[in-house]
Amino acid sequence: MRLRLALCLVATCNTDSFSSDSGTSDAAVESGDAATQPFCAAHPGALFCADWDESADAAAGWLNAVSLGGGTTAVDSVSSVSSPSSLLAKAPPLASSSSTARGSVRTTLTGTTKVTVDIDVSAASDAPFVDVLTLAVPVVGYQAYIQLSPSTTGFDVKLIVDLLDLDAGVSAQCALGTKLPNATWGHFTLSMTPSTVTLTGDASTTCSLPIATAISTADPTTVVVGVVFMTGPSSADTNVHIDNVRVHSP
Repeated sequence: MRLRLALCLVATCNTDSFSSDSGTSDAAVESGDAATQPFCAAHPGALFCADWDESADAAAGWLNAVSLGGGTTAVDSVSSVSSPSSLLAKAPPLASSSSTARGSVRTTLTGTTKVTVDIDVSAASDAPFVDVLTLAVPVVGYQAYIQLSPSTTGFDVKLIVDLLDLDAGVSAQCALGTKLPNATWGHFTLSMTPSTVTLTGDASTTCSLPIATAISTADPTTVVVGVVFMTGPSSADTNVHIDNVRVHSP
């Protein structure tokens, strides 16, 4: 739930393509070591890491899983960036705009400033949106999240910053400027400085929002991935694959 906040925010975006000039995505670079060892084993310096390659428990290593409105989480071997598995978060068809669903895993960390993640989503084109990655900082009352809005040509990708808990609208948002194709992996980085939140996509497409209250790396931050939140109506299942979550050390 969210509360509108007048922040005097200015969004900055560019509209580069999702594919890099070399034809190799950032996701491929991030997961390149996974050919010989699991992704997380290749990044031992991460503050937190999850690749769903070593356990059949979707919430292994996380604080807990969240399931509401029929949302679920499971380890899935059908699609992944680093073999053999990824997280599959799923929401059922939702009858109306008052219907909501959550199927996610979450943890709380101190020292969180940057999170990289691979995301693959399929959803009915009539679904309004699905939030797939959230960084929430309860001490200052803010959350920043990636929201995908489906269409017949792919997903519009937005960065949104708003208040926690109360639902009265969105504080600020900016569009990444490129679409994520349906059922296609994309690589994203969500990073925070004391005064700015930035979303980066493949080929370094960026979208940034300033925030009014400074965030410190000493502030506990909750990281949530999956079907973090969505509303109806939607005529089919929404499937969100998540792989190779890496929380970078400060």
